[in-house]
Amino acid sequence: MPSLAQRLIRLVERSADHPSYPAVVGSVAAVDYLIPGAPTNAVLIGAVLPRPAQWRRIGIAFAIGDALGAIVLAAAVAMVGEPVAAWIQGGDGAMLWGRIAGYVAAYGFVTLAALAVTPLPTRIATAVLALTGAAPLLIGAVVLAGRLVAYPSMAYLAARTPALLRRFRPLTRFLPDNAKP
Repeated sequence: MPSLAQRLIRLVERSADHPSYPAVVGSVAAVDYLIPGAPTNAVLIGAVLPRPAQWRRIGIAFAIGDALGAIVLAAAVAMVGEPVAAWIQGGDGAMLWGRIAGYVAAYGFVTLAALAVTPLPTRIATAVLALTGAAPLLIGAVVLAGRLVAYPSMAYLAARTPALLRRFRPLTRFLPDNAKP
C-alpha cells in the first residue's frame, strides 16, 4: 500500500496537464491542517517543477488552500473545542504547543502572521487562536495574507532554480542528459 506522500505525488503527476492542476495541488495545503506531517512544501516544489510557467497560479492556489484549511480547522476547534485541540497537540508535540501558545498569548495574531510568511506550519497557532475565541474567517485571512507571500516566493524559486543550476558547469555532470545546456 503506497504511503500518503506517494499517493499525493501520483495525483500531482497525473493532473499536471489538466487546467485545474493548480487547484488540485493547492488542495494539499488544506489537507495539511487535517493530516499533520503532510509534505506541503515538497508537494509545492514538486508541483512547480513540471510546470514552471505556472508558478504564480500554483503559489496562489497553495495560499488559498492553506487559508481554507485554517478556516476549517479553526471552525472545528471553535465548535468542538478541547478534543480537536488535544488531537493537534498530540500530533505536533506538547512542548511545541506550549511555546507557540505562549507566543500567541503574548503577541496574538502577530504570531500567526509571522508563521504564515514562513514555510513553517501554522496549525498550532490556528488552534490556539480558535480556542481563544478568534473568528475562523479572521484566522483564515491572516493565514492567507502571509501565505500569499510565502508560497508564491517558494514557487518562484522552485521554477527558477533548475535553470540556474544548469548554467553552473560543474553541476552538469550530475544532471540528466536532457538537462544539460
